[in-house]
Amino acid sequence: MNLANEENKWKKDIYFVITSIITFILGVLVGLLLSKCPGYDKKSQIQKEVFPEKTTSVKEERPRVFIEGRPVGEIFPSYITLYKAEVTSFPVQPTCFIPKFSPAVIEAPEKYTNKRSVDIVFSPGLVFTCKTEGFEFPCGVNSNRIRVDYLEDGLKVFEIKYKDEMGCEADLIKITFLIDTVPPITKIIPEGFSDLVTSADARFKFEVNEPYRITLCKVDDGFWIDCSAGAINLSSLEEGWHKISVYSVDLAGNEEDPIKEYEFRVDARPPVSFLISAPSPVTNLSEAVFEFDADEDDVRFECKIEDSDWLHCTSPYKLSDLRPGAHKFRLRAIDYLGRVEENPLIYSWTIVSGELKGSPKPFTPPREAVKIRKYRKALKGESQQQTQQQEVK
Repeated sequence: MNLANEENKWKKDIYFVITSIITFILGVLVGLLLSKCPGYDKKSQIQKEVFPEKTTSVKEERPRVFIEGRPVGEIFPSYITLYKAEVTSFPVQPTCFIPKFSPAVIEAPEKYTNKRSVDIVFSPGLVFTCKTEGFEFPCGVNSNRIRVDYLEDGLKVFEIKYKDEMGCEADLIKITFLIDTVPPITKIIPEGFSDLVTSADARFKFEVNEPYRITLCKVDDGFWIDCSAGAINLSSLEEGWHKISVYSVDLAGNEEDPIKEYEFRVDARPPVSFLISAPSPVTNLSEAVFEFDADEDDVRFECKIEDSDWLHCTSPYKLSDLRPGAHKFRLRAIDYLGRVEENPLIYSWTIVSGELKGSPKPFTPPREAVKIRKYRKALKGESQQQTQQQEVK
């Protein structure tokens, strides 16, 4: 009995071992087969856990997606309900509708204007937005005329835009203009001299401190002529003082005021002397008095009797103890530039003894000398009158 029992126990142990080995082998084989099956892996297992048929209250992480042309962004709220693992795209945003209608400008300031108050008129039709100097205001429809009062000069831009409630806008018209209310200033520049011209020709240049439309000039009391070229050449000028006047008009229409003036003197030749009084051509007087002058100021004189040397003299020049006979008086003027009169003045007279027969003709000054004397007398009177007026003031 004991041997039979031990034999049966041994057989059971062997059977158990064999059964366990077979079970292990089968388990390994089944595991290998299952690992090769599609759709059965850890990832799919996690997916089933995260996305069951209906899953709620997902708190771990907000989904993030990539959309072409946009940055990465969150498209779901913190707590969502997912029925399937899909992401829908954004709805198409509405596009701006810009009407093709554009207002027509009827009136606008010129490119350059000297008025700070400007009017802009354009045909209405829609509600537009106008902008200038950083200030926007509605315009159009009922606004046919817009007046803008600018506070200062400078470059101005007036814009007309289309702008709606959706935030859509478009630039329609841009008007650019410059406000300039300051007149120009012209400078007169003599070339090669200051206030004295030692020839009958002279040239002046003109400089304007800003772009200008025209420059007008004239000499003495002549006509205004166009000097926009920036210079003028004068020729055949008479001896004496002259005045050139000039003014400019800028691009905005501002006219220069006051007019610029420049006085200059023409002294192109040596001085010419003349006698104002002298002895009669025939006289019985042993004395002689000569009064003389020249055709310009600032001169000195030299006199010569008979064949003596040239000596400095002033008017009136007196001679005495003259002997009877023919005599000769010479006179020449020298200006402040040192130029000596080219043809000295010569006057001859005769002294006779005893009484004169008949009535000798007295000395008569030349007409030119009379004109010069009157002119200088008039200038002297005006100068004295101006001095008295200044003293009264």
